[in-house]
Amino acid sequence: MPFDLHGLPGEPIVVRNTDRNTNFLLYAIPGTKPPVYLAWRITNVELEAAFGEGREVEYDYEWTDADMRAHGILEWGFRAEINNDTGDPAAAWLETMESQRQVRPWLNDPEVLAIHWEAYIEGRAVTEAEMQTTQWWRTHNDDQRKWMLLTESDPRTADIPECTPYCLAS
Repeated sequence: MPFDLHGLPGEPIVVRNTDRNTNFLLYAIPGTKPPVYLAWRITNVELEAAFGEGREVEYDYEWTDADMRAHGILEWGFRAEINNDTGDPAAAWLETMESQRQVRPWLNDPEVLAIHWEAYIEGRAVTEAEMQTTQWWRTHNDDQRKWMLLTESDPRTADIPECTPYCLAS
């Protein structure tokens, strides 16, 4: 993308939803194949400012609601929630996730990965309430969920040897 979106991380895709007359910034979750896209709404004013005064906004795509559903776009919030960063976070985040998947098997679940990407790009922690909405949460036992929460909140304590079996259970 040939313009600066006020220091937003990475290179988002700019989409115009023609059904709702709404703009979105899309980020692909790194390492997902096919790509899983998360979308944040961006106002006309924010978008016009990003392109520069007097320049026409250039959309990567103009999609309907049906197009967005067909592409599996997941709406997550608003541009103001996205953490400003000077670098492209995708490479660093993906590297971290690759190493973490070895000891945190829930990160292999695309739904869980999407929640982690959203939290990362917004500069915040994943909440228990978000995890409770996932298929992974619903299909694992209480001990596995407790170990996952402990690992996410207090990794040092989670490394206690008696906790390790929960890590290995996917």
